[in-house]
Amino acid sequence: AVDGLPVIALHGTPGFGLKFGFASAEARSKGITLICPDRWGYGRSDAPKSEEQTLARYASDLEELADQQGHNHVSLLAVSGGGPFAVATAAHLKARVPALGLVAPVGPIVSAPNEGERTIAEMTPFHHFCFRVLPRVPGALETLFAGFGMLARRAPDLAMAVATARAAPADRKLMRNEAERRGQAKVFGGGLAGSSAGPAIDLRIFSRRWNVAFDDILAATQIWQGLADRNVPVAAAKRLARDIEQAQFFPIEKAGHCWIAENVGQVLDWFAESSKRQR
Repeated sequence: AVDGLPVIALHGTPGFGLKFGFASAEARSKGITLICPDRWGYGRSDAPKSEEQTLARYASDLEELADQQGHNHVSLLAVSGGGPFAVATAAHLKARVPALGLVAPVGPIVSAPNEGERTIAEMTPFHHFCFRVLPRVPGALETLFAGFGMLARRAPDLAMAVATARAAPADRKLMRNEAERRGQAKVFGGGLAGSSAGPAIDLRIFSRRWNVAFDDILAATQIWQGLADRNVPVAAAKRLARDIEQAQFFPIEKAGHCWIAENVGQVLDWFAESSKRQR
């Protein structure tokens, strides 16, 4: 068991548990303990067989983690590509998850079964290529991210220049800070050091229907979304806020994908306040 309010924090695509290292001290000061696993295929984490790579299976894995650590209740924080996995876990664990916080999450890309097979988000050609085309090309994602991971480890400044080439102005401004730039490159490179399986799994999952029972989510839910974000489809995040009935959508004008890097205290405060309200 851990001291403080337990919050499982799920990193984005790509990345690994070190993503939240910058927030651990502030979290402890607010009575929160962050539990930061490497998601499937990232860092030191293995992945199940391809036919078992589903959001439902991942939710079961996090349930086992919570059980092993002795947590009857555990909140969930996720950024970007960690979002779908956190949402599925909240639906699976129901009342065991008191709070669900999502920052710039990947929302549902494909419609619900009763809406027909169509892309629901107002996606740019870039997003359509990433979420609907690339996942269908055998080996494309593994090759692309293996090369990027090597670049992040060997030439971090160049890697971040590539990663932010089409990013929001706020994100490009943040990456002018050397510490932020090198830290992000370390997260990307470290997450892809073992293999490039993680992002390939993510994007294949994102390109399919989630098959999540949103009505089973009982957690207080907050979604923070920069309206200038170019990394994830903003329309899909808005759809997610509609799918989760009790979700509060917090739009942030001019903010990009990396908003949490400078505003993690605001997110942690929300978890702390949510905990107080539920006592």
